[in-house]
Amino acid sequence: MEMVMGKMPERFARAGARSKPEFFKDGSRLDWPKPKASRQSKKDVRATRSLQVISHLQSARTSTQPPYMQDVIPPTDLINRQFADLVRRLLAFDPAQRITVRGALQHPYFSLSITEEL
Repeated sequence: MEMVMGKMPERFARAGARSKPEFFKDGSRLDWPKPKASRQSKKDVRATRSLQVISHLQSARTSTQPPYMQDVIPPTDLINRQFADLVRRLLAFDPAQRITVRGALQHPYFSLSITEEL
């Protein structure tokens, strides 16, 4: 989740380390990768793009960006921007900041007119 949402807030990491110490090391750092993780799993996680990177791409995309960043979400596509915003809100670490089910269903993404692609 940290690969997608960024670093876990310190207070959540400390609480997690107290309740599930087997998932943390050096106090409150996530203990990953585990020795049992496959090489492919590690590669897949490292290749995961952050929603924060996606958000920055939407607001500051230039032709000088590396190719792996150019195809994440087109900045002119309202549907993709709204979808990324909804996912970011659904995955918020802090439950107090996380969107509610009602709020999610009322999110602008669900009121967009999306045409079928052939």
